[in-house]
Amino acid sequence: MKDRRQTRIVAVLCGAALAAIAAAPSKNSPARYGFPKIPPGKVWISSVPVGLDVYLSAQPQGKSVGKTPLLLDAPKKPGPVTVSLPKKKYGGDLPDQTELIDFTSQTTHSVGHRDGDVAVDLSRGLTYQFDPASKRTLIALFQARSVELSDWARRYPPGRNFSFRDDAVRKDLAGRGVPTVQIDLAIPLLHRGGKIALPGADGWLVAEVQPSGEVTIATAPR
Repeated sequence: MKDRRQTRIVAVLCGAALAAIAAAPSKNSPARYGFPKIPPGKVWISSVPVGLDVYLSAQPQGKSVGKTPLLLDAPKKPGPVTVSLPKKKYGGDLPDQTELIDFTSQTTHSVGHRDGDVAVDLSRGLTYQFDPASKRTLIALFQARSVELSDWARRYPPGRNFSFRDDAVRKDLAGRGVPTVQIDLAIPLLHRGGKIALPGADGWLVAEVQPSGEVTIATAPR
């Protein structure tokens, strides 16, 4: 796997507003965060946290195609998908783009603008190379190395949205050197958001639930 590239976008935008946060679901239609039934010709894109803008491009620019979780028409050919996390949605100072752990992404982005002499931090972005012919789901993970897992947990959606065999995942993670206390925290979060990064014996791991119920575990490129 190629090393991820990092880009920094600085837009000179006086008075620019952050992208609107996804509207709250109605009381009669509770939000569903797990895998939906994915018809032919469709793909599903989600994120942790949820409610983020999705762009079918290599940059978090232009008009988004919607907010996560999102079922949309599959791109006609493999290409980039970018998910953008605004500062307001993160709920605090954004981590530096170099801190983002999800090495299954291809590129990280940092977006801001200048208000006179003041640099204003707006958002972070993750771009993935997406091939709908081989994979019809994507979960963008904005977890940072410097954030404790117990604190990161508050950015996961509520509920038990993803199904998998806990015992099999526990055994796999333990075999890769993930501490038991981290596994105990991770399993409920995987059920809630479908993706998580954990420290293993040989570096960071990214666990992601698949529609089949399998949990794939990727290791960081060396």
